[in-house]
Amino acid sequence: MADKSTPEEIGARLRRLRGDRSLAEFSAELGCSKAEYIGYETGRSEIPVSLLIALFEYGKIDPAWVLTGQSVGSPAEAASIAGTIYSAVLKAAERAGVTLSPAALIYAIQSGWTDVSRGRGIDDVKADILVKLATMGGKGLQ
Repeated sequence: MADKSTPEEIGARLRRLRGDRSLAEFSAELGCSKAEYIGYETGRSEIPVSLLIALFEYGKIDPAWVLTGQSVGSPAEAASIAGTIYSAVLKAAERAGVTLSPAALIYAIQSGWTDVSRGRGIDDVKADILVKLATMGGKGLQ
């Protein structure tokens, strides 16, 4: 998942997913407010992990496609990879005594994607490094 997309490009993909549904209808289906969703779709707000999960649960939308415009395999594969990294990074953040911002969490997931998608897994040391990089990468803490 080396390719990075701008918030505007991510927003354009979200707009494409919404189709003909109204902002109010689609945001309610995803469990967020209309105002929050408008921020994601316009690129003014970074998409949180919770919305990626909601999109996957709602329509089996590949989180990698939402974030990069490229699919990495089946939606189940992508969800499994994202879930593995998410879990390891949250545990590492807990060990470090930090709470990652949504942007930092997405950065960590993107940064760990290649190793996990190639079957190399993510141990505590890698997860700790991802948390450190995410907090140093300008993505910040919450």
